[in-house]
Amino acid sequence: MAQDVLEAAVKSWDRFDPDYEGGDPARRSSDPETRRNVLFARWLNRITTHVVSHYYDRERRRPGELTVAPFEAERADPAPDAAQTITREQERLEILDALRSTDPHGATILIAHDIDGVPMAEVAAQIRLPLSTAYKHHARARVALRAEIERRRAKER
Repeated sequence: MAQDVLEAAVKSWDRFDPDYEGGDPARRSSDPETRRNVLFARWLNRITTHVVSHYYDRERRRPGELTVAPFEAERADPAPDAAQTITREQERLEILDALRSTDPHGATILIAHDIDGVPMAEVAAQIRLPLSTAYKHHARARVALRAEIERRRAKER
């Protein structure tokens, strides 16, 4: 994340004005060096806040995608064994079957965004919905899918 902050700072360096005379009394210090230091610290803090907030927004929307274990040992054979393959296929079929019993409109958004990886802005444009409405349908579809899967699993027990 520190690297992302530094990259953003470098990209916006040409917009930094060390001689800015804003309305904040701390910025109008009698010492020009102090004023420049205060301005630089606030400028960098705004960039840091922006980068970190976007990082957490992305993490909340797609958990597990941004944080990667740095020292994860590789397996000798990365291919799953037969039991894992069967289990994954059964889970996939269970999810698809549960999706069929939920709202088709929400399922379409869920599949396009979560499975196919289409950005939500594109999904919203394709189905002619405002972006915020598409996000609401997406959230409702996730809740409905989770509830349907839990209902089916409880029924199997």
